[in-house]
This record gives sequence, structure tokens and C-alpha cells, in this order.
Amino acid sequence: MNAKSVVRMLIAAALLCAVLLFIVFPVSAGFTYTPVTAEIPVTLKNAGVSGEGNYYVIVEQETSDSPAPESDVITMAYGTRNINVVIDEPGTYSYKVYERTGNNSKIIYDKTKFTATLFVTSDDLGNLDYQVVLSNGGLLKPTEICFVNKAADSGSGSIVATGEDVRPMITLAVTAFAISGMITVIVLIRRKENTYE
Repeated sequence: MNAKSVVRMLIAAALLCAVLLFIVFPVSAGFTYTPVTAEIPVTLKNAGVSGEGNYYVIVEQETSDSPAPESDVITMAYGTRNINVVIDEPGTYSYKVYERTGNNSKIIYDKTKFTATLFVTSDDLGNLDYQVVLSNGGLLKPTEICFVNKAADSGSGSIVATGEDVRPMITLAVTAFAISGMITVIVLIRRKENTYE
């Protein structure tokens, strides 16, 4: 075997190794995602408060890797506005959202604290999409971030009747539970009386 043959064999072996390395460890170009602006709607309702004014909704990042919202304090009148968050990569990002208590003694400010979690995914082309999941510490997941400010009675600080939404199913369930409990007690008392006769 002469020197030329050895060189050809070495070149062929090097090319084969290069092809195998490329197949096993492909060279990946820097992948970039198309940023998306996530919108989280916030509604502020008036339950009997007279007059208009400015109210403030606070947005706090719950984790350090969550992108900052465009504004961490949203100035609102009654109605709906969006919390906007520009996201440039997939992930799960959480934000705490609540209304700042004002100094108007005629208003009972809503103290509900919501957690808005953004689940951000990507397709094969790098286009981002997101889903918003809300929670507020209750058993039922809320479908919207909604704060309801109520009017306080001028003397006692109690709430004035304002036609606020009442959850009729909860009221009905509690009433049914109380009635069934009373019936059970009455049946047990009568059974006891019948056994002693």
C-alpha cells in the first residue's frame, strides 16, 4: 500500500466521520420566535358608587422569569382595559392582579386578588400562542378579572343595596342543605319518641 492510498483512505474516513457527526449532532441555527402581545382583560364595575374617578389596578410578576407587563399600574375608570405583556419565548408566566385600595371613605374597594397565568406555546415556525388561566383562591376558577367597587353607607359603613349580582345557585344550595338538615333532625326525634312508647 503506497502513501497515496493511505492518504485517500484517511480523507475518506474523515469525510465519513464528518457526515456521521452531522447526522448525530446536527448544526442548529439560532432559532428565534415571533413575539406576541398577550392581553389579559380587567373589568372594573360600579355597584352604586356615585360619580366617576380614577382607580388603580396593580400587576406584579410572580416569578422572576416572567416578562414585565407594559405597565405595572393601570389607571382605570369603570369599564374594561387590557394588561399587555410582550412575550418572546414559550413558557409559563404568572402575575398577581389586584385593585389598590383608595382613600375615598364612601367606597368599599374590591379586595380580591387574582393570579393570571399565561401558558405560552410555539408552533414549528416559531409563532407563539398563549392561553390565560385565572384563579383567585376560591373553589371555582373565575372566567374574568373583575373588580366591583361598592358604595358605603355614610353613617355605618355598611353596603348599600345596589342590585349586585348574587350567585343564586350557591344561595339555593345552602337553603336546600339547611332544610334537609332540619328534616333529618325532625325524623330522628320522631323515631326516638316512637321507640320509647
